[in-house]
Amino acid sequence: MKGIAEAGFVLTMEELVFLASLIGSKELYGLEYDFDPMGEKEIAVKWKGVRKQLEDKKYIEVELNNEVTIDKELYEVLNSVCQPRLLIKYVLKDEEISHSRNFYFSEKICIELDEDRLMKKTYILTPMVSLEKVLQNLDECFFTSKNYGEEKLDFEVPLSDFEKLNAIDGSFSEVDKTDLLVGSGLSNELAVDLLKAINEKTFFISVAIFEIENNTIEKLKTYFVVGGKDFLWSIRIPSNRCKKQDVSFKICRMESISDEIIQFVANLRGVKEMFRNE
Repeated sequence: MKGIAEAGFVLTMEELVFLASLIGSKELYGLEYDFDPMGEKEIAVKWKGVRKQLEDKKYIEVELNNEVTIDKELYEVLNSVCQPRLLIKYVLKDEEISHSRNFYFSEKICIELDEDRLMKKTYILTPMVSLEKVLQNLDECFFTSKNYGEEKLDFEVPLSDFEKLNAIDGSFSEVDKTDLLVGSGLSNELAVDLLKAINEKTFFISVAIFEIENNTIEKLKTYFVVGGKDFLWSIRIPSNRCKKQDVSFKICRMESISDEIIQFVANLRGVKEMFRNE
């Protein structure tokens, strides 16, 4: 998209949903909000307060006849967010900190929607003008200051057993869960570490990659990374399309997970097409 700058637009959730409704969008993929996209009556009720906020930010202009003009670049950004071809949704939980970041790929550009770390339900929407910038910002998502141990370990359990490991209703005790993992080949120490990572989720990263077409969303790939007391674990859950319904576990390094995801994204057909004229 020629002429669009790589500068962020800051919007609250209410402003974002309001503007999305104003341009006719019926969905905001990858975001949780507690009210539906607004119709004409709801827009009229909400308009006064939100209008002033958006006018103060110079994001819209309102004529004497109440005709609204959205900033040209912001309009293009909103269109990409509301009608993406691909979506990467990233969620981080680290002790008491939680953070989310979405990457929306349209036919023309990628928009990064980054949750403000200080203000809840406030987002920074930034156009990514090159594939290099997309991958660089995605790589920034994978960081931890803790030094986890390294050990070569890779094993699988049936999906039904993984559901038992996640059971919180008391139907499967911690001893049963430990025994299940030990039976899969883990030492007792590693089994305890993995269960701590799964149950407590004091460090947790989720990355889901979706393809969207005709208002239908299909998950292409999901990555989970959880931190135990001593080790960092990657968890792969099979999609419904996979014949083999086993969940794989691996002790990993953050760099290897980041490299794998970045490589996968860089090779996606839609992404390669978008930046083919870079």
